[in-house]
Amino acid sequence: MRLGLIGLLLLTACPGGPCGPGTCNGCCRDDRCENGDSVQACGRAGATCTLCSTGRLCSDGRCMSSGAGGGVTGTGGGSSAGGGAAGGAGGAGGATGGGSGGSGGSGGGTVVGPTWVSLGAFGDAPAGGESIEGLSLAYANQRLHVTYRIGAAAYFNRTSNAVSSVWTPQWVKTVVDTSASRAPDLFAGPANGIFVGFCTTTGGSIVKLPMSGSLSVQPYSPCVTPMTSGPMQDLFYGLNVTSTALQVSRSTTGGSSWSPYTGGITLPNPVSQPKVFVKPNGNLVVSYVSVDKLIVQETGGMTWVPLGTGLQLPASLAHDVAIDGSNRPCAAFANAAGATVVQCYEAGTWVPLGGVAYSAAAPTKLDLAADGAGKMWLVLLTPGAVVLSLNGSTWTPAGPFNGCLTAACPSLAEVAIAHGPSDEPFIVTTSSAADDQPALWRLE
Repeated sequence: MRLGLIGLLLLTACPGGPCGPGTCNGCCRDDRCENGDSVQACGRAGATCTLCSTGRLCSDGRCMSSGAGGGVTGTGGGSSAGGGAAGGAGGAGGATGGGSGGSGGSGGGTVVGPTWVSLGAFGDAPAGGESIEGLSLAYANQRLHVTYRIGAAAYFNRTSNAVSSVWTPQWVKTVVDTSASRAPDLFAGPANGIFVGFCTTTGGSIVKLPMSGSLSVQPYSPCVTPMTSGPMQDLFYGLNVTSTALQVSRSTTGGSSWSPYTGGITLPNPVSQPKVFVKPNGNLVVSYVSVDKLIVQETGGMTWVPLGTGLQLPASLAHDVAIDGSNRPCAAFANAAGATVVQCYEAGTWVPLGGVAYSAAAPTKLDLAADGAGKMWLVLLTPGAVVLSLNGSTWTPAGPFNGCLTAACPSLAEVAIAHGPSDEPFIVTTSSAADDQPALWRLE
C-alpha cells in the first residue's frame, strides 16, 4: 500500500517538464497534474484547473449545472430523474431526496442538459449602413481571439485574461488596418502563436499577435489570401486566385517573400469562397466554389488531386470545410432537399458523417469545427441559430441557442465556433440589428 501511494504521488507530478497538455491528461494546479474530476480541480488535457462555482459539478473535465435532487443512476442510489430506486431491493426515492438502492449509495445531484451562456458583447459596432464581415474565432495562448472587418477597417479583439470556467472576459482591441480590402484571416501558428493575414489596397500584411507589447507587421506584395500557417515557424501558405487559375504560394520568411509552392489549378470558371488548410501529415487542401459545386483538392507537394467530382450545392452556396480528428477533409453543406449534411473524404469517396445533421430550411451561413478531442461541432443560421455536435454516429442539438443578447435582435448575420482549453465550445455571433456588437457565448 505504501509503495502504491508513492507511485500515485509521483504520477500527479509532471516529470516530463512543466505541467501542461504534453505532460498531463487531467488539469494543472501549482505545476502539478491533478485528476481533473473534482469541483476543486476540474479540467482536462493539461488545462489550468478551475474551481467549479457553488451548485455545479465537474463532469468530463468541465463544470456543469447540477439538478436539485435525485440520486445517481447505477447499482445503488436513486435514479437520475430525481428519486426512485435504481435497480436495488429497496430505497424509495422522493422528488427532492433520492432514496438509497439495494446495494447502498445515497442520492445526489445530477448533471442536466447543457446551456449556452452569454459572456457579453465586445468590440466595435457597425454604423452608417455598414456591417460586420468575415467573423473568425480562435483559441491560442490561453486566450480567445476574434477578427472581423467593418468597411475598410480590419479589427482584432483578444481576451486579456486567460480562459477559465469561472470567467468574465476582458477584451483588448486593435484596429489592424484601415485600408483592408477584404475580411482578415485569423489562424494559429506553431508554438501556439496567433496571426492575422489581410489584404489592403496596396498589398497585404501578416500581423503576428504577441501576448503583450507592440504588433509585428510584415507587409508583402502581391496580396495572397486566404492563408494559413505550416508546422514550422515563419512558414505560411496563401492563395492567389484569378479568374482562370488558383495558385498556392508559400513563404518561409514569415511573409516577407513568397514563391509558388506547387503547380497551379486551372479554373474553368471564376470561383468564390476559397480556403486553404494544412493537414497534420503536411499535405495541403484547398476548397472553393465553382458555379454550383464545392470543389476540394489535395496535394503532397507535386500535383493536385481532386477529391471526388465535387459536391453539389444549393443556390445559397453556404458551406464550410474542416479537417477532422482522423485527418480527413470534411464538408458541411445543404443538399438538394435543403437538409444540412456533413461528408468526409475517405478511401476515394465522400461518405456521410453521421447522416443528415439538420433537416430544416437550408442555412444562410454555417461553421464546422473539430475540437482537440476529435469531436465535430456544427452551427447553422437558418436564420435562427442551431448548434449540433456529433456524438458517435448521430448529430444532436447542443443546447438551445438563439445568439441574441436582446429581444430586438431580428436574426443572426455572422457566426463562428471554436473550442477552448478543455475542448469546451465557444461561439461568436453578430446580428442583423443596426449598431450591434459581436457577442461571445460558451456551452456550460
